[in-house]
Amino acid sequence: MKINLIVVSALAGALCAVTLLQSCADNTPPPVQNSVADSIGVSTSGTMNYDGEIISVPSPIQIAMMIQKSNLPFKQNLINGLQNKDKYLNETSKALNLGIYGADLAYVANYNLGQINNDYFDAIASISSELGILENLDKKLVAKLNTNLSNRDSILKLNAEFFRMADRYLKSNQRTQLSSYILIGGWIESLHLAADASIENAEFRSRLGEQKYTAPSIMRLSEKLSDPAFDKVKGEVTKLCELLAALPSTYSYKQPINDQREKKTYLRSQSVVEIDDEKANSIREQIRVVRNLIIE
Repeated sequence: MKINLIVVSALAGALCAVTLLQSCADNTPPPVQNSVADSIGVSTSGTMNYDGEIISVPSPIQIAMMIQKSNLPFKQNLINGLQNKDKYLNETSKALNLGIYGADLAYVANYNLGQINNDYFDAIASISSELGILENLDKKLVAKLNTNLSNRDSILKLNAEFFRMADRYLKSNQRTQLSSYILIGGWIESLHLAADASIENAEFRSRLGEQKYTAPSIMRLSEKLSDPAFDKVKGEVTKLCELLAALPSTYSYKQPINDQREKKTYLRSQSVVEIDDEKANSIREQIRVVRNLIIE
């Protein structure tokens, strides 16, 4: 069985991450007011500049929003167990799993799970402290996140801001590699959650397909990271990126729409990515391999 998936073009990806969920399906100009995505700033939480290259990835917030919209049941076995937290002994492993736990908090926020929200925030705070990040962030933001763990939208918004602040701190203190590991960990966990949902949900399957355009940037980013603790993960990330980049696609150009009143340009060009059952299964398996190396 072969499925054609309409996805955002590579050119549009970096500019339109914030409107990804709305625009992928129907090509209509996206709404500009009052969405959770707009208030959170999804594009910022999923974009980084590394050695002059802008890398745009689907943020954990996007995946969390899709899961909430799709009314998928909570699966405890999908998220990284809190008992694993103390196994991560070096900075690289801690940073990768900080990204993992950040994506997991966005996921559990959908389900009004009470204490579980608190437990995953505590894990994030603990690892951030061990990396010397937490004490350098705005204490008001941390306190606000800690007191709003029963409100889904607040968790998503404040979680995104928490990681933005951590990213800014690390980059301004010449710790860019740690920021990159956090990004890669969050990317892998987002793909892991999407991969599970994609077995029965075509929209999530399209999220995997569109990673064809992100994969080359992630691979280049990964190759620049030099730490023996990351070498094995790096090799498997490369394999995953190669699988994604090899997905066949066709490109269709459409004239952009310029909205002079709102001073916005809507990119309408499309790429059709073909991802059959065999390719989807191979990608899911490789995501599993990478994630297991990170969390074990």
